[in-house]
Amino acid sequence: MTAKETTFELVGDIDESGLLANLSRKGFNHVKCLCELHANSVDANACHIIYDISSETIKIIDDGKGMAHFEKMFSLNRANHTNEMALGVSGIGAKAALSILSQHTQVSIFTRCENGEHLCATVPWDKMHESGKYTKMIEIRKMTVSEIENFNKDRIDFGRTTGTTIRFFHNSALENAIKLNFKEKKEEEKKEEAVPSILPQDRLSNIYGKFHNTKVMYRHYADEPSTLPLYDYFEGDDNEFYTGKRTDTITVYKNKNKNKNKEEESEPWFIWRNTLENVDYEICRIGRGWSKTPSKVKVYVTESECIGKFVVVTGHRKDDNYFCPASTELPKADVIMNPYDTEHGLNRANFDYLCKPKILRNSQVIGVMDLPGLSSASTRANGVLMHKIHHVRCEINYSTLSSQNNEMDGIVGTQENKIQLICNIPDQMVRLIKQIKEDKHAEIWSSFINIVDGNTIPQPVSEPVVVVEEPVIKVEEPIVVEEPVIKVEEPVIKVEEPVIVVITSPVINDDITEPHVVPVIATEHLTITVATGKCLLNQWNNSQVDSDVLDKIIIEMIYKYQSKCTQDQVDDFLQVMDKNCRFTVVMNIIGKRYPENQQNREMLLGSELYRLYILSFPNTNLQL
Repeated sequence: MTAKETTFELVGDIDESGLLANLSRKGFNHVKCLCELHANSVDANACHIIYDISSETIKIIDDGKGMAHFEKMFSLNRANHTNEMALGVSGIGAKAALSILSQHTQVSIFTRCENGEHLCATVPWDKMHESGKYTKMIEIRKMTVSEIENFNKDRIDFGRTTGTTIRFFHNSALENAIKLNFKEKKEEEKKEEAVPSILPQDRLSNIYGKFHNTKVMYRHYADEPSTLPLYDYFEGDDNEFYTGKRTDTITVYKNKNKNKNKEEESEPWFIWRNTLENVDYEICRIGRGWSKTPSKVKVYVTESECIGKFVVVTGHRKDDNYFCPASTELPKADVIMNPYDTEHGLNRANFDYLCKPKILRNSQVIGVMDLPGLSSASTRANGVLMHKIHHVRCEINYSTLSSQNNEMDGIVGTQENKIQLICNIPDQMVRLIKQIKEDKHAEIWSSFINIVDGNTIPQPVSEPVVVVEEPVIKVEEPIVVEEPVIKVEEPVIKVEEPVIVVITSPVINDDITEPHVVPVIATEHLTITVATGKCLLNQWNNSQVDSDVLDKIIIEMIYKYQSKCTQDQVDDFLQVMDKNCRFTVVMNIIGKRYPENQQNREMLLGSELYRLYILSFPNTNLQL
């Protein structure tokens, strides 16, 4: 051996006993384990999933397509659904779930594909954990005749002979996990604020609520059978929601630049397509941080590729106990649970969960996210915040092909156990979602104001009709009628002094700091009508004058002429209204509260707008 020669050895191995022990440390509890196995049946396109409990065994039965490559199911960390639109990600969930749910006892798995053989796998978790070995411990064989008969019998009602059955020895922990999803709640849990025995984020009905084509059933040797009611808040037609459902899209781009022959990837770029305006918005970088609110996209990066899309759905299910077409006042900050929630076993104990937007991956709910400034703790402040945070619901769904290095999963923070989400969504996307939810709130709340305003317009009081009966006069002797003395009073002519109107609204000329005193003759008020004010508002809107003066005038009009909100409620509402929305509110107030036929009312909205307009823009040519 020369001096330049060196010796080395290759090292590295896997401690299988440690691997088996760590299967119980993946963040799974029994109900989450059920969710993992349920996902496999959904990925197999099962139309029926049955949780069957007998005194000796517990079986999970589906009528899906079965497993074509049965042996691959038991390969740890193999992504069995690579480049498929599937729920599985890492190839670890089913193995951990089987180990935990069996309580380290033997599990038998039976499967058959279309035109395939009836196969059975025996997984001896007891021997595997005892020996510390996983490799080559699982036996796959053909089913016996009796096993085939039982396999077909379990599916005879569905008209199918394909699918998968997982059979456990009976244990109380697994039985209880299944019962929690299906059985009627105990009496104490039916109370409005009782803490449920299973969290909503662990319920099969919530996690797989979008899969309406899969019927999930429960069979128990000592109980009545039942079917799992699926919870999908946004199911149904638009007319079941106040102002309908709203759907927006946030597209994720990745910019690529060449530098020293190496491809360097920049941070993702989130573009929100506002469905109402058909305009793109983004959150811009300011220094080392990000802007708080979205702005219109001005520059598009040409060297970029689309990573994926997030579909954001917002809405509020109708509830006449909360607000109805006959309501004469706006909702308060009282906690009113939506009937759809209570029908699906969600009560006030789940209030915080319901306030948060849900994140869905390929239609499976994998977690929730927080929005800055929209905490459930703030809902008791007033009716506006209660509506914005709790009643307006939001869900974010992304569809992606499964792989272990999926970029969309990386943006969201999806883990091996998908239901144990570590939400690390970037601030840019979080702020876009917040704006989308606030916009939907503003749209619905504005419709509430219009309804209340329309229901509380003072109705003209008709004068009562007085019926005067003529007296019956019995003439017994001549009546002497004296002629009445008519006293004519000369009319008193009252000369009104000119009305002095003090305008304290700010004007464009910054040199003027004192309030303006403008003499306006009272008779001039009668020639300036509501139609004049409408014309001025339309003139401002059409010319798109971007002036703080105009905005302040509009805000003053809302303060002065609304009648059903307190000052604090108006302040809260104005925070989420842009100038166009404020303009719309004022136009609605003019149209509903001041009909154009009321020409003779002094100080109509039109005359006030006219004076403010002239003071703010003295050189403007008024075209009426």
